Amino acid sequence: MSGAAARGRGSAPPIPPPAWRIALGEFWTGFSEPSRLAAMILVAAFAMSVAGAFLYFSPRTLAGPLGDYLPRSARDAEGFVTVDALRLGAEVTDRPLLLVLGPSTLAQAFGEPREVDAALAGAPGGPWETHMLVTPLQSPFDQIALLETALADRPQGAPPVVVALGMGIQRLAWTPERLIDMEAQGRIGLRSDQVDSEMERIGATPRPRYGSYLLDNYRFVLVNATEALARLALARPARRQVAAYDSGDVVADADRARETLTARLLEGPRNRDYFFELHARLAARLAQIPGVSLVLIEERLSPALLEAEGLAALDVSGQTEFAAFAARIGAQYWPVMSDARLGAAEYHDDLHVRSGPPQDRVRAAFADRFASYAARLTEPPR
Repeated sequence: MSGAAARGRGSAPPIPPPAWRIALGEFWTGFSEPSRLAAMILVAAFAMSVAGAFLYFSPRTLAGPLGDYLPRSARDAEGFVTVDALRLGAEVTDRPLLLVLGPSTLAQAFGEPREVDAALAGAPGGPWETHMLVTPLQSPFDQIALLETALADRPQGAPPVVVALGMGIQRLAWTPERLIDMEAQGRIGLRSDQVDSEMERIGATPRPRYGSYLLDNYRFVLVNATEALARLALARPARRQVAAYDSGDVVADADRARETLTARLLEGPRNRDYFFELHARLAARLAQIPGVSLVLIEERLSPALLEAEGLAALDVSGQTEFAAFAARIGAQYWPVMSDARLGAAEYHDDLHVRSGPPQDRVRAAFADRFASYAARLTEPPR
């Protein structure tokens, strides 16, 4: 017998790799090479994902507890107002409601709903429940969709609802062209028959309807889906921050940004006829809903901007027009930011007031006007 043969007979058998390495290797082989099992798993996983998305992204699911996981972050205002409007439309509460709608200018001025509730604590007919249906760059079409959803099928005898709609000279810049562009983005996850009608009125084609929430709002779902489902899996809902412009320090706006804003403000009055016609139709629709009343509230820009750009006269004439329009549609116009007597130093930038005392003064000014208004709303019929 040779020495090589003897050594071969006496050597130890090879040590097998660990079980986890074998399993990992088999798993990798199954997915990196043609494999019927891998294909079946992939198809099943895809089908389950699609089914889960259709189930989750539905009005009933989002109006329930699982809707808490839809917003991507504390500042995802579009996600929060979508859920809030769906919940308001799904169930009538036994408390009177204040619905505040407007852009970030109004969001920053009013702050968190609990702080508004505290300011209204002594208002007749209360306690009032505030819902801040506010989003950055909120368009009139966004407001129509939010209100149509939140006030759907409201019955006779339900507690009163006050809709407080932001109004300022910057709102006149919502031309039909801008509205069409913004509506195509589908930034909030709601559809509205009235918005579709308004789109046709200005010569545009509404976004298609498929009879499925996910498909009807697919742009909104694409933006929210990944983070919403991740938050759901981790059970970590976002908690909203309404007043997002919160540094408290005065910020000098860039010259280019101020020039763009000023150009829109100067162009806006040319659009006034369409703007007021659109809001007159909205007011008429709200007047048909039991127990709903409308007030227009001022969104005032920084006095520094108004003075530097020679816009003070435009601001005054705008307020006069808004007050006259409110009277024409049977509503009221409340210049609450002017009532609060805010100076330039109390603004964070050209659009947003600083947090803290400036917000307290705006809320107090609003509460003063709201108290007498609520007394008339809630007094028993004679």
